[in-house]
Amino acid sequence: MDLHGGNIYQSPVALDFSVNVNPLGPPEEIKRALDKPEVWLNRYPQLDHRKEEKRLLGFLRLSGERKAYERGKGQNIPDDSVPKVDGEEEKEAEREGKEEEEEAEREGEKIGSLLGSGASELLMTYFLVKRPRRVLLADPSFYGYRRAALAVGAELLSYPLQEEEDFLLDEGFLEQMDKKPDLILLANPNNPNGGRIREELLEKILRRAAACRIPVMLDLCFMPLSLLLHGENARQNPNAGTEGNLELEKELHGENTRENPDVSKGPDQEDWIQSSQGTVKESDSAVWSSRRAYAALLQKYFAWHRGLLILGAFTKTFAIPSLRLGYLLGDSEHLAEIRRGLPEWNLSLPAQIALDELFGMEENGRLDGYLKETSQLLKEENSYLRNALGGLGFRVCGGEGNFILFADPTEEKWRQEGIFSEEQSLGQILRKEKVLIRDCGNYRGLGKGFYRVAVLDHEKNQTLIRLLGRIVEGREKRSPSKQTGKRER
Repeated sequence: MDLHGGNIYQSPVALDFSVNVNPLGPPEEIKRALDKPEVWLNRYPQLDHRKEEKRLLGFLRLSGERKAYERGKGQNIPDDSVPKVDGEEEKEAEREGKEEEEEAEREGEKIGSLLGSGASELLMTYFLVKRPRRVLLADPSFYGYRRAALAVGAELLSYPLQEEEDFLLDEGFLEQMDKKPDLILLANPNNPNGGRIREELLEKILRRAAACRIPVMLDLCFMPLSLLLHGENARQNPNAGTEGNLELEKELHGENTRENPDVSKGPDQEDWIQSSQGTVKESDSAVWSSRRAYAALLQKYFAWHRGLLILGAFTKTFAIPSLRLGYLLGDSEHLAEIRRGLPEWNLSLPAQIALDELFGMEENGRLDGYLKETSQLLKEENSYLRNALGGLGFRVCGGEGNFILFADPTEEKWRQEGIFSEEQSLGQILRKEKVLIRDCGNYRGLGKGFYRVAVLDHEKNQTLIRLLGRIVEGREKRSPSKQTGKRER
């Protein structure tokens, strides 16, 4: 069984639902920039990426000053909770701010960034450099975490997530922190279920970890797409949506998702749009909201835990997995130690070119058009695919990712009755049709009968649903018991 999605090399694949990247495809600017390989193919990439890493902080709307975040003054992110002062109070606040910034600079307390050949390289490098002995994580989760831990012989402390709660992280995780791990590793949203951690719970985890001096690595690789799809607020009801619930879709997307694709505005969103970028069309609000929300999340997370490391990637958001382009955010001194474990020329020249194009798109205002189109496509197709899977009788797990986890009740039933063979699994049948979905049977905490599909464009999603419909119809007409001579019980 494949350990990761995207294994299209063993046999021909026409449609790949196993990889959770932006269904819109790479931006045209990146494709044009890489269209002439003779320009870059015979050149070495840059040895040092510090200039790009500094630009990355601006791209993510981070000032780099940790003290600024603790005061709620992140770059380009207004904080209405910080009172406005004038006169002597303003001068005093300014003096205090300068003193704090000077202190932060002396102590090296700056937020920095580190670029790598995908988030996986940075994850593995951290483990090879820091060599944690005990790692606390929640399962099911991305196999790469387990692989990195095992590579250095770390003990894995696994906290099991519950299906009846859509595999959402719960308060019980806090008790596991008493086991004093050397590292806590969490994803938000989590892979494979797409569940986002409730903000109040994540704050408790990060603050307690900070108090106990436990390092935390938070994987946010899927967060930008999740924000484009669902906005700032994660779903609060863990049981909603488990049956492909139409009411959940109305709650998340409005009465008619195809006519109302934009997320609802937060209470201060209009003010932010007007004040930071001038007048913005109503239809663009989801894009501004998501970009603002991501920067605000980074700001809050760093305020809650001074030693936090945030793992991110451009792979998913911009559909460029072959370029391998990830980043790590955290305290500059911590990152300097991890940097020493990276190989020379770890970032390919095509990846550097793509990154430069993304920076240019952001600076010239072209990035927002791409993200707006992404947001509309994801909302429409996530709603369609989720409802269609539920309508076919699959048990659909609620989540906020650009992918959907679901269980096949028929496979579970036939396995229990001993009348199931692997050739009858959805993954095997679809593979014969040159369609690849992610069989999640090797995820710790899931087991056989769970599958994950990415949200693609409407034509591809329709093809998947049509094929799954045929499988369901065929199962209803004939059962394995008739083929094997066994009676159904």
